Amino acid sequence: GTKSFTVQAAAARSSLADMVSGDGRQLRGRESRSRVGPRSPVRLLVLAAAWLASGCAGTIIYNSSPNPTTPSVVVLTHYDKTDYEEKCAPLLYSLQLQRVNYIVGYLNESAFPGRERRHAECAKSDRCVEREEGHVFNNQNKFVWAYEVVTQLAAIHPDSLVIFADCTDVYLMCSADELERKFESFGAEIVHGAELKMWPFDRLHRMISTHRLPDPYPEAPTPIRYGNTGQYAGRARQVRAYFERQRLAWEDGTPWSWCCPTGVRFMYPKHHPNGPALPAREMEETDCFNDQRCIHTYVAAGFHNDGLGPRMVFDSMSDMFLNANRLLHRISTHGARVSFNLSQAAEALRKKRARRAQVWRAPKEASLPCWLHCSGSSKKYFEPLTRVLMAASRPGAVVRSYSAIDFGDLIAHPNAPF
Repeated sequence: GTKSFTVQAAAARSSLADMVSGDGRQLRGRESRSRVGPRSPVRLLVLAAAWLASGCAGTIIYNSSPNPTTPSVVVLTHYDKTDYEEKCAPLLYSLQLQRVNYIVGYLNESAFPGRERRHAECAKSDRCVEREEGHVFNNQNKFVWAYEVVTQLAAIHPDSLVIFADCTDVYLMCSADELERKFESFGAEIVHGAELKMWPFDRLHRMISTHRLPDPYPEAPTPIRYGNTGQYAGRARQVRAYFERQRLAWEDGTPWSWCCPTGVRFMYPKHHPNGPALPAREMEETDCFNDQRCIHTYVAAGFHNDGLGPRMVFDSMSDMFLNANRLLHRISTHGARVSFNLSQAAEALRKKRARRAQVWRAPKEASLPCWLHCSGSSKKYFEPLTRVLMAASRPGAVVRSYSAIDFGDLIAHPNAPF
């Protein structure tokens, strides 16, 4: 267990470069033999015809299984630049290693029919106007694109298990069969990734405190209970219903602007029916950029479990999705898999610190997640951790186990033992 990180990273780097360059035949296997090439003239004509017929703004850059005649597991990932093979390399490597179908694409904002209505909604929030004027990348676009993929582009069988994954900081560690089994074990239509804190903290979190409103998220066996939009899963028909539930709930016009109101609009009247009216600015505030606020509003309104839309649960045990933000000290590795400590106290991140990690009263001691998502403060550690996982996946690699790691030291001293 003392092999250095740099040696493992170097071993992984060569296979990763082979995978993302050229025609990528090393790991694509059956996909490269059975599909029309992603940039072939025939493929482009088919996509262009479909786009013109539907009038949608969703664009598919790459589809590993372009003829969805039978259900399968399909991963959707949104990226709006042509360098996706480089920026999303760890995710693509893991998908091809596990032979899981995937679609990469983006929303063409210039063709988005709700653009003008979105602009009008955005004007209700100073922060939204700032982001719009600054041409900040719109994270809401990944919702719009995913919706169009499962509805208008006819790229996925309606019974396929659709998993949305962020492109640049997510890694898959299990097979399609294991993904199916774990999804079914939840007994819900939508399984959503969860994290330790409600993010962003600024709006709904502040309003909940100001107006003495209860936490809208359901109780869970661990503190990992707040929705993270970097990963969610459901059958294609249920993913479509999930988005349409939002549309019917807070947008009654056409075209759809994909802007989310504040959750306080739903929570305040319910918990303070006779209370003073809130300022219109506060009640009407909307967000057209931040996808995280949409999931918080969805839960605050009770849509996740009201019987009118797909039943949604949050993966508080990290059985399927592990969002590593603030939780890196609970991660250990065994070969090409990550194990996540659920109940026992982990060692302090640094020996000089007196405090120890909190003990959770979870019903089991550890989970073996299928997905690793290094969001928030853990994002900078995504590359070193996935390099180790990729090195362990190489043919002939020695299976090694590593205990919880001080990732700060790993970054500061890259030659230190992993």
